[in-house]
Amino acid sequence: MLADRTCEDAAAEWFDADNDGDLDLLVASAGYELPADDSRLQLRLYLNDGKGRLTKATAFPDVRVSASCVRTADVDGDGDQDVFVGARVVPGRYPELPASHFLLNNGKGTFADVTNEQPILKQLGMVTDAAFADINHDKRPELIVATDFGAIQVLAVRDGKLQPLTNVLPAVTGCWNRLLVQDFDNDGDADIIVANAGLNSQIHATEKHPLMLYGITNASGRVIPVMVDYERNAGAAAQPHPFNARDEMLDQVVTLRKKFTDYTSYAKAAITDLFGPDELNKAQKLEAADLKTVLFRNDGSAGNSHFVIQPLPVEAQISPAYALASVDVNHDNLPDLIVGGNRTYNRVRLGKNDANRGQLFMNTGKGNFAYVPMAQSGLIWDGDIRDLAIITVSGRTELLVGGAGQPVRTFALAK
Repeated sequence: MLADRTCEDAAAEWFDADNDGDLDLLVASAGYELPADDSRLQLRLYLNDGKGRLTKATAFPDVRVSASCVRTADVDGDGDQDVFVGARVVPGRYPELPASHFLLNNGKGTFADVTNEQPILKQLGMVTDAAFADINHDKRPELIVATDFGAIQVLAVRDGKLQPLTNVLPAVTGCWNRLLVQDFDNDGDADIIVANAGLNSQIHATEKHPLMLYGITNASGRVIPVMVDYERNAGAAAQPHPFNARDEMLDQVVTLRKKFTDYTSYAKAAITDLFGPDELNKAQKLEAADLKTVLFRNDGSAGNSHFVIQPLPVEAQISPAYALASVDVNHDNLPDLIVGGNRTYNRVRLGKNDANRGQLFMNTGKGNFAYVPMAQSGLIWDGDIRDLAIITVSGRTELLVGGAGQPVRTFALAK
């Protein structure tokens, strides 16, 4: 393992890879600044000898990806755990769509990368999170995928192929960050809470005027990300303008310096004043029409899943949400919700998004939640929270809070 200490690990999953009764460890790394074929982006499997000693598997597919998540499930119904690897970015080429990966297990810890046999994996988008769950009561796991500047997607294995299930989830695009799949309304089917960018920033989006992200390739082959939004209060006449500040844009596209010699001319420019029709038509174009953290509530009967969107309370929208966990805090047999997030390091224009100092939402039934003030919830934290986990230790339920550059903090659930 010391040989892998230079890797920037981004995701991990414990599962029994070789069907020997103990848990093995799968680790994925990330690195935007690395070459796409860098060995530090290689997916790694560590096999457990049954005594807690892990040894890196040597016979493993060559899968190099800047990943966001790894998830396991028996997708093909042969009794072993298969692997989905969610790709976050193509190193150095944001927002170009990366290829996620799918690995089939032969039951003995030997995996085959079947990505090339699954065309949809190259079109999923910039994956931020994924989960396996049976959402349509067919006794088989579906793959639910969240993407940045994209929609929540549901995939199922049909005739050996991963295929999208249409008309299941509303096709709402967003800057989705995290998934939590659970039966929140106690009606016997799975609901989905999805963390989003929130509403407390200069960035806004609606269905008619979505936030857009262009990946424009310049003459040298470099991809330039350009975010575009609409001027507010302009109604139907609103024009799409570059969100990037003038200095940022001109540092990236030096040919624009002669055209926009002052800030006033740039402030009035639409995206079509910066780039020609040919450049925009060839560009990768993504969008986000909704920035709210929401519940996709499954109100369908068995075999006929149908999801409706229910936004979470306004307190859940005051900062970007990146971490979700659920536990029955008040012992009423309804899972309550804990939300973590924040994004401290932004461009100066955006400032810090750090208003979430610890959020608990009580489940009041039928997918509705009520915010609990910090003085009552007992939660308090700061910084960029990126993961939450509920564990049980010696009969006591605890919440683990993982923040960027911080020690893990622990909160105990009162009995």
